[in-house]
Amino acid sequence: MRNNSSHLRNEPFLMGKNHFRMRSYSFLMRNYLWRMGNCNFRMRNDSFHMGKDLFLSTLLVNF
Repeated sequence: MRNNSSHLRNEPFLMGKNHFRMRSYSFLMRNYLWRMGNCNFRMRNDSFHMGKDLFLSTLLVNF
């Protein structure tokens, strides 16, 4: 009985840690893509922006 209650108490903490890790990973990916886009500043066009936004939206939906 005591172990069951402690398990229920610890579960939200573990879920929160996992959620934070996923958020930080998506933030790093967004940062990397933003820097990659700045490196390609001269080659920018509408199709590149559309592809980057589509990729970012799929990342944010997954996380």
